[in-house]
Amino acid sequence: VRWQHPSLGIIRPDMFIPLAESNHLIIPIGEQVLAQACVLTKRLIEEGLFFGRISVNVSGKQFERPDVVETINRIINECGVGHQYVELEITESVLMSNPKALGEKLIALKRLGIEVAIDDFGTGYSSLSYLKTFPIDKLKIDQSFVRGIDGDEQDRAIVKAIIAMADALRIKTIAEGIEETAQALLLKEYGCQQGQGYMYARPLSEEKFVEFLKYNEISKS
Repeated sequence: VRWQHPSLGIIRPDMFIPLAESNHLIIPIGEQVLAQACVLTKRLIEEGLFFGRISVNVSGKQFERPDVVETINRIINECGVGHQYVELEITESVLMSNPKALGEKLIALKRLGIEVAIDDFGTGYSSLSYLKTFPIDKLKIDQSFVRGIDGDEQDRAIVKAIIAMADALRIKTIAEGIEETAQALLLKEYGCQQGQGYMYARPLSEEKFVEFLKYNEISKS
């Protein structure tokens, strides 16, 4: 998400999201982002350009609301996209702030067919017991570990451990912040199933994302 300011131009999320979190504007922003993502996903599926899941961040303020599952379900239904095409990302710190209550919400989302990914995994201090207790579908390996994977033995050890643990628990892994081919090759060698980062694409507008999908479809043919 980007803020298109009339005089300042495009403002990055790290500049305005903390403010939106503090004044609770993140709640309507988060709902609008989910709705726009679902509408775009439905259109891309109908045009035969996209068949995967669209992943959307959910803030702690959103996830703490008692009606968050109902709200997410309503937005997805109103947009007309199948729940199987939606993945939600929450951070470890959010989940561990109230694991019992938030864990029940994860279970409710799972019943709807929505997948859940833990974002920035490995950066927070938490009990790993939630991985076996709650229906987690994916761990996102934080880019701080990926960045040094081809030159730092400790980063390599941490990434290998996360992938091995996730694999044993039948949880998928995705690495964040991949910028170089060497990083991607090592991650693939270690068994990481998915990756994201500037090596694949920079953040894209809706129009540029559609062009990206069309180009890659042509490249594969």
